[in-house]
Amino acid sequence: RPDLVPALKDGGASVKRRRFELRDVLVVVQIAVSLVLVVGGALMVRSLFAAGRVALGYDGDRTAYLSLALEMNGYDAERGGKLLEAGVLRLQSLPQVEAVALASRLPLSINNNTFSLFVPGHETADNRPIPIDGASVDERYFGALHLKLLAGRGIEPADRDESRKVAVITRAMAERYWPGQPENALSREFRLREGGEPYRVVGVVEDYKVNTPGESPTPYIHLPLGRHDSYADFIVRTPGLAGAMVPVLQRELRALDPELVFVDRGTLRKLADVRLFPVRAGAWLIGAFGALALVVAAVGLYGVIGYSVSRRVREIGIRKALGARPGQLVAMVLGEGMMLVGVGGVIGAVLAAAAARVLSSVLFVGPFDVVSFAIAFGVLALVALLANAVPARRAARVDPMVALRSS
Repeated sequence: RPDLVPALKDGGASVKRRRFELRDVLVVVQIAVSLVLVVGGALMVRSLFAAGRVALGYDGDRTAYLSLALEMNGYDAERGGKLLEAGVLRLQSLPQVEAVALASRLPLSINNNTFSLFVPGHETADNRPIPIDGASVDERYFGALHLKLLAGRGIEPADRDESRKVAVITRAMAERYWPGQPENALSREFRLREGGEPYRVVGVVEDYKVNTPGESPTPYIHLPLGRHDSYADFIVRTPGLAGAMVPVLQRELRALDPELVFVDRGTLRKLADVRLFPVRAGAWLIGAFGALALVVAAVGLYGVIGYSVSRRVREIGIRKALGARPGQLVAMVLGEGMMLVGVGGVIGAVLAAAAARVLSSVLFVGPFDVVSFAIAFGVLALVALLANAVPARRAARVDPMVALRSS
């Protein structure tokens, strides 16, 4: 039972290491920041995968769209309306087309169309209108998107011919203003301006994604599309993937007027991807910073543990001379490094939880998604283990005779 204290002190007081030094604190901070960024990146990546599986309420891959602003070609409202109807008939005649519809706004379009509503029984204190998103649609719209009618009826040709003041609303709007069964909303009225002619609800359809793929059920109204309009979006459902059909659809419409200018074209899946761009960009950005932070933390951890081993060569040599096995020395060094990882991980987990709440508005998974946190902890632990492994192996290979002679 030798007294090792004098022997260890013999190499000088510089061998003694405090429990926490400034460099340890810096490594803990680096690990905490790394964990926050890696958790954020994991949440964003998981959200991208989850967004691809979100049910839009319609088939975005099989639905194409073409947007026309006919005033750009010199059409007035009357001529524009006739060309739009002729375009519908021409596209419907194609064997590769299942359904065609017209609308003033596409689902998931970045151009929101907001109406100002006055709903009896839901007046605000200062009598301000209630903003509700919506679109003017034709009688084929709900069929083209395969939207389920829950109560009443859809838009009819007579509604457009006679400019009737009718509306079809989503379930979310019915629940907000006339809760209960969807039938409760039928024949209810609202106005688009104070003192204006009332619109009557004639139908209720199932909710679908109208602004973003990740939105909760959204109140939305559908009014009859006028017969005389110079702007509209063609909505075309195809039997297969619609992307390849877009050039064909353009060619068919240009057969009516070779000078037609398309404001936009593509598929509804493309619009969903545009709406998901902030999530995708965030995933790349946070992921890149997270990877950089991991590298910095690994280098810092390697440096701290490596320096500690270099200062403790004599101590390690004595331990080995007294019978310490290489595995015990590796465990000792790894334990020192992983203790720093543990402290930084606890601090980082608290900060990551707070950051996740901030990101919750753009996530398609819960802010405390267990899988994302597990992935982040796993990656951090693996990187930290690799950073500690080299100094630990160096400690295990110390020659006790060389270490003792160096004193």
